[in-house]
Amino acid sequence: MVIDGPAVFGEPVVAVSAWQLEQLTDVPVVPAEMGVLARQLHDVSTGDAEQRGVPPFEPFNAITEQLAMAAGSAATGPDDLELLGGLTSRLAGAWPRAVADAAASSSGAGLGLVHGDFHAGNVLATARGLIVADLELAGIGPVAYDLAAVVVAVERYGAPASTMDEFVSGYGQSIPPEARHGVLRDTYELWLTAWAVANRHLDDVHELEARARLARWQGPLDQVPQWALL
Repeated sequence: MVIDGPAVFGEPVVAVSAWQLEQLTDVPVVPAEMGVLARQLHDVSTGDAEQRGVPPFEPFNAITEQLAMAAGSAATGPDDLELLGGLTSRLAGAWPRAVADAAASSSGAGLGLVHGDFHAGNVLATARGLIVADLELAGIGPVAYDLAAVVVAVERYGAPASTMDEFVSGYGQSIPPEARHGVLRDTYELWLTAWAVANRHLDDVHELEARARLARWQGPLDQVPQWALL
């Protein structure tokens, strides 16, 4: 799905996909413009968005699906699968409170349309400007979840520290504490880890990346190797 305008829509019974042919360009996607796009995405949802058929954001469905794929490929050992499964259960149990806290937040980082994997690879530079793509995980939830992706870009993928400041300049609001640590960030990093272990069988590059992301949960945080965006 590709969305580039202020519209939220959904159907309670059937899936809806929207497609439009775009001319891609080689214009770089910079953090400030990412911030602008994130703000537009989060602001398009109104108070009646859920009543109009937009589903709630459910990250654990995607995580569980990826872990099932990992188990099926037999490339990940039972201990690691047990570790990730336990983390999934713990974070899923804490998720409703995180949603409730976001709904009651007065900081501006409340509930809205969440992309679910908001990184530069999911933004297309086109002849008409930047477009957010790959919204298959999207739903109504804590918008700070998307902001956690900016923190992870710096602290896991090695993006320049200035990335967050530039993103904030476009977003128009500081990155809240719940995006920097806690349930929302842990859930996002768990999703990234689950995806990596589900795809580790593809080649040596994916295998190395799965190991790097598993290290996030296996030892001291200051010894986690840098991740790569595949």
